[in-house]
Amino acid sequence: MFTFPTAYEAQEFCYENSTDVDHYICEPISHTIESLGYSFELTPIVSPEKQSHMKIREEDFEPLLKYLHEKRWDGYEFMVFPVNTPLTRENIIPCFTHEEAMSLCNQTSNATNEFNQTYIRTVYRTMSEGLADNKLMRYDGDLVNVSQMIEDHIERLQIKPISDNIKTTVMNEKNFDYLKEQIKLTGFGEGFEETLKKSLEKKGPDFTLAYNKQFGNDQVDVQLHFNKSKQSDMYFFNKYTVAVKPEKGQTVEQTFFIGKENNFTFKEAFNLMSGRAVNKDLHNKEGQVYNAWVKMDFKQPDDNGNYKMQHYHQNYGFKLEEALAKYPIKELQEETQKARLLSSIRKGNLQSVTLVVDNKETKYFIEANPQFKTINVYNENMQRISNKQENRESQSASQKESAKQSPTEEEETNNKKNSKKRGQTI
Repeated sequence: MFTFPTAYEAQEFCYENSTDVDHYICEPISHTIESLGYSFELTPIVSPEKQSHMKIREEDFEPLLKYLHEKRWDGYEFMVFPVNTPLTRENIIPCFTHEEAMSLCNQTSNATNEFNQTYIRTVYRTMSEGLADNKLMRYDGDLVNVSQMIEDHIERLQIKPISDNIKTTVMNEKNFDYLKEQIKLTGFGEGFEETLKKSLEKKGPDFTLAYNKQFGNDQVDVQLHFNKSKQSDMYFFNKYTVAVKPEKGQTVEQTFFIGKENNFTFKEAFNLMSGRAVNKDLHNKEGQVYNAWVKMDFKQPDDNGNYKMQHYHQNYGFKLEEALAKYPIKELQEETQKARLLSSIRKGNLQSVTLVVDNKETKYFIEANPQFKTINVYNENMQRISNKQENRESQSASQKESAKQSPTEEEETNNKKNSKKRGQTI
């Protein structure tokens, strides 16, 4: 029971909160409560349809439905109707209030014909459903049994929240599994299950998850951003912001957006922020796929503070395998190791390799430099090897390889003698 100081406030509450299952009526309250300043009360009542015997001739069904709809829009809330006679427009009495309907029931009921009252909107909503879907119609001989239809209608309304809860639970579980997999594929691992589930249960408009990782001497802090759909309860992983704090130098920050295409994994994002190039299959505005090397331009931030990306398309002319072939890299001699090396460099990694110079194996680190169509080489102390030194080492290795393949003077003289004996010339 709810109490209100005025009839207007009580009636407003009644209109806003009454449903087909739970109805409220507005009545004056007792003098005891009235002395406290309240004049009206709202009491929930059980729908009387189940005690009714409301039946309609099939030919009167649509005209009566139209009539009830008109009366509801005229402001009538209740209707008084005969229990033992099929309903028509002529024997239904529309009423504004429950009190008025109950009074008319008492006045018009007699030994031969009993009258009952109910809510107009429940009747016309139920009849509208039956008109739209014939499977919902119920018959008693030649008459439409509206009372049974109303019972079914109310039962559906009571079951629907349970069904909706089940659907919501299933949808939430699918959303959780989808986001968990998306986080994993973006390169953040599988440690977010508990925090992700708790964040989804809060049902806020958005939330963030924190992630931290150490790459060598670089500390990397990440914020994963999730937003709720405006059309449903689904959440989406929209973007992640990466802050790289090197041992020396300033912190670099960049936001990477998540979409259907052109996404970067976390490791690729770190490599880009470390100044290295990443090779990706990308989509243009028309949806066509093209391959390009992507590198972050730290001299050109956009309006949002993000650094712009430089693209070196496949037609630019940088060919990774040809650039690597200029160096005596041991890993290129075996196909499996070669494939791993190419894949790692294309992801933007600073890759460890073994260079063989003067029969001596030395460890170096290399990265792609598509802008100058070459690779950068670093020693074990991460000091970059100059181009001149690279060329000397490369030439030295090439000369030794050529020397192995070229015949000596003695071999060449013997070859000529043998050829002359066979009557051939070189």
